[in-house]
Amino acid sequence: MKKRLIGMLSTVVLCATVLLLVPMCAPNNAVAPVVAPAAVSEVRLGIVAPMGTSTGVQYWQGAQLTADEINKAGGIKVGEVKVPLTLIKCDDNEFVNITDAALAMERLIVSDKANFVMGGLRTEAVRVMQDVAMEHKTIFINLISGDPMVTMRVHDDYAKYKYFFRSVGLDNRLTALFHFLAAEPVVRKIQDSGIEPKIAMLTEKDAWGDSQNTVWSDRLNHLGIKIVGSWNPSAVATDVTSELLAIKNAGANVIFTALSAQAGLSFAKGWADLQIPACTTGCCTESTKATFWDDLGGRANYFSGSGGFGMSYVACTDKTIPFWTKYRERFGNTGSVNGYEPFVYDSIYVLKEAIERAGTLDADAVVAELEKTDHLGAGGRLVFTGVDVDSSHDITYAPGYITYTAVQWRDGKQVTIWPKKDFPSKSWGKGYLGSGELATPQWMVQKWPDAEWGVEYEGTGNFELPPWFKE
Repeated sequence: MKKRLIGMLSTVVLCATVLLLVPMCAPNNAVAPVVAPAAVSEVRLGIVAPMGTSTGVQYWQGAQLTADEINKAGGIKVGEVKVPLTLIKCDDNEFVNITDAALAMERLIVSDKANFVMGGLRTEAVRVMQDVAMEHKTIFINLISGDPMVTMRVHDDYAKYKYFFRSVGLDNRLTALFHFLAAEPVVRKIQDSGIEPKIAMLTEKDAWGDSQNTVWSDRLNHLGIKIVGSWNPSAVATDVTSELLAIKNAGANVIFTALSAQAGLSFAKGWADLQIPACTTGCCTESTKATFWDDLGGRANYFSGSGGFGMSYVACTDKTIPFWTKYRERFGNTGSVNGYEPFVYDSIYVLKEAIERAGTLDADAVVAELEKTDHLGAGGRLVFTGVDVDSSHDITYAPGYITYTAVQWRDGKQVTIWPKKDFPSKSWGKGYLGSGELATPQWMVQKWPDAEWGVEYEGTGNFELPPWFKE
């Protein structure tokens, strides 16, 4: 199990929601009847997300596929009986209003009677949803959030926060580090072509984007690679033309992105339309959608980035390709190519297995079983970190467990460009079937016709993991 280095956040602002419960009182002389505990008739799982975003769609469709599969096989065994899995869809509006996210969690637990909740995306929203769920002692499996605090809380106050697990996303600083590692093919391609890399930062203005920018800037400065400027649009920006023109005027030839919502699609369209002479790298979640090529009218050629785990064109495990086959039979070409659907799928199966081992829906009993999880799924091997590390109930992110990939769109498909099968032994990562070579946008070739664009990228190890992560 790999030990994490996690920095403390200086301040945390929490939105609190209060539910006023009016007691039901029996008449003065009445004797309260003895009521036998009700038999379990179903398992109710709330899926909470900004459902109007591509990530929300990925969450919900991944959950639907899993629930259909589980119910077709008879449901979830609770004690001696099998009961159906019922999904509750909840749009938390978290990109717009954090208070809405807290209220969504409250509604799921109190009004919709969810036994368990899964989802969450934006750091600021996950914090407040976590607090609501913990007050109700409801297991909340956060799929994606880069907030270090949410798993540190499990370590620091286990009695209160033990009901919280994170099954896909990881600490912002580690996320930034691996996006940085996955950027090596892009930066090295520029260097090997005889051109000085000049980096532009385009990171959305929120806690996640700021954290990516901080780590990337620090490591680029350490390597002596020039940063020409930093631009920070809103996550929901519908036009980033001014930022792109400024990046072009600054002479950037590589753009590092941290874009998780609408701004990502706006950036990709502008980059293609203006033919910005710069390679893309970093995270742009919109580019993981299977419809991305069509969304850009076939202009997505050469667009590259990282952030995906399970790849439809990459067999992370023996279950990856079969998962995507089932997914496309169910939903067509509507999901992501390297997104979160397989991890929703895996996470629900992990919960199912924990409930069945516990033999009950009691949260404390299920927590104890979730902590024993060792599940080989469609996206990788899911094992939660223990309470002895400062990032508790988090995913184990390492070779043989769960890893990132970096990809590039070419001729309507995505090609994996990192990790390479022959990645240098000093560097971290394992190669996946389908790993290929980075191609250069044609308008960059036209701008620098004398550059050695044909040279093959060779990893140097300079982007390798720092020693503290290997310990």
